[in-house]
Amino acid sequence: MGWLGIAFALAACGPATGSEEPSPSASPSSGVAFPAEELPADVRCMVGHGATLVRILPPQFEGDEPGYQLAMPATRADAVRQACDRFREPDRKLTVAETRAVYDRWVGERNCLVELGYRPVEPPPFEIFLATWKTGPWDPLNGVDTNAWSDAEYRTAKERCVLSAFERE
Repeated sequence: MGWLGIAFALAACGPATGSEEPSPSASPSSGVAFPAEELPADVRCMVGHGATLVRILPPQFEGDEPGYQLAMPATRADAVRQACDRFREPDRKLTVAETRAVYDRWVGERNCLVELGYRPVEPPPFEIFLATWKTGPWDPLNGVDTNAWSDAEYRTAKERCVLSAFERE
């Protein structure tokens, strides 16, 4: 069966203590070379179960750890994820100041899109964003049909507006 690339936005976490996760003997040969001991415990577990580290993703928000894009056979993805989930550290809750920094950056990204001629929806007041930002409903691209973007439009928007939380496959 062919390999299916699966993107896992895994937050880095500290080493698991008393863990029994499989430890890769070396960095994956067909993926990104990276010292296994520097990977979070859940990612090490997945690599130990046959996943390939495809790339290291920049943090999505200030204060976050990097993410990891892994590839593995689609038939094994759920079982490996379940086996390794116990090594994942819970997400750290952002402070109000860190959330404000995300909001301000997203408002800037939204305003940049307006300058490029797009019509994203108005941002909510910060207090509403603070209460709902992990579950929605607002982000800088709301109201913009990114599926209709050409490659050139996507590149322009990413270069000029950053759009830190948006990546196109």
